[in-house]
Amino acid sequence: MQPQNTSSTKQPVKVPSTKPSITGGIFSFLALVSSGIAHFFAHADARSHTEVTTAVGKVDSGPVADVASKSISAILSLPFIVGGITFALIALIFTLIRLRKVKTSGLVLSLLWILISIWAIAIAAGALSTFQAHSSS
Repeated sequence: MQPQNTSSTKQPVKVPSTKPSITGGIFSFLALVSSGIAHFFAHADARSHTEVTTAVGKVDSGPVADVASKSISAILSLPFIVGGITFALIALIFTLIRLRKVKTSGLVLSLLWILISIWAIAIAAGALSTFQAHSSS
């Protein structure tokens, strides 16, 4: 048995990619959408009218209806707040890992995705602080 000649088939050299992180961009936009939904629910008390059924009947105004409306808004927005912050942190991680390898055009996109992620975290934190302010009053 003769040895095969391996020098005749050369493997192409893989050039490292200089594109920005596509995953970071997708997660940054998901973070912004999730934070926007959380913001929408956090400020829903100005748009909604909640009727609460109590032992004595239905209440559509007053402290009981206000607390019920704010509680429902908080319960609905909390998963979106957590999702927005989580998606933004994942986007930051993927973007920062890829940041060393990108060229100028990729650097601009990477910086844009970092700014969108920070903006999404700010929106989600604002929605969360709205409920902290309501709970102390």
